Amino acid sequence: INAEYGGLFLLVIPEWKCKEGAVGCNSTVALCEMDRSLWEWVNPDKTMVSYFDLQCSIDKASLAISLFFIPGCVVGLLLNGQLSDRFGRKKVLIVGMICDICCNIGQALSTNFILYSVFICLSGVPFM
Repeated sequence: INAEYGGLFLLVIPEWKCKEGAVGCNSTVALCEMDRSLWEWVNPDKTMVSYFDLQCSIDKASLAISLFFIPGCVVGLLLNGQLSDRFGRKKVLIVGMICDICCNIGQALSTNFILYSVFICLSGVPFM
């Protein structure tokens, strides 16, 4: 679920503008075709694209988010059934919910895309 929302949010390219005095900046040219020093985001913390500077790799990053979530789910499938049999479903569910909350906070506080991806992977574990 988190990976789906993350993937949809990632696809949003926020508003950008040419820096003052930037020669060669053109709003009709794709961002990847211009030098990064010529333009800036209007609201740099609004989406993951602007926050992590992913404007040239949106498709790859969106796919990576989905792919990082799946291994977490596989680990969750292997662990949660065994843990539920041993400790009871209610306890495992509560611990899983707490872990998911911690992973979501980690995603929100991530300072780079790799750390964000690690928290995406870990957030898949309690879901299964």
